[in-house]
Amino acid sequence: MLVKLNSGTEKLVKNSNLDSVKKGSIIVDVVSPKLFEDVDYVIKLMGSKDIKLILDFDPDSKLSELSKTNRNIIYSPNIAWRSEKSIFNLHQITVENLKSYAEGKTQNQVK
Repeated sequence: MLVKLNSGTEKLVKNSNLDSVKKGSIIVDVVSPKLFEDVDYVIKLMGSKDIKLILDFDPDSKLSELSKTNRNIIYSPNIAWRSEKSIFNLHQITVENLKSYAEGKTQNQVK
């Protein structure tokens, strides 16, 4: 499943769904711990089902802090988007937005 964090996806991963995760599973979350209904429940399941987490988000989250002492958590500080191509695309979008603004055109309008 691929989602971004917004009001419709916050707490999307319900505790009841996590109950069905197989023992030894790996959960990858590069968005936010806010996708989980209850982070403490995830931590509890990690112990009972030997679940591993791979995380890439806010360094101030409870899960990223826990990664310092828990070998079942692999954490990187929010770098999933930082590929060379992503950065190039970000710059291109910025340039195109500035050109459009200078020409009086609306581009990528947020409502």
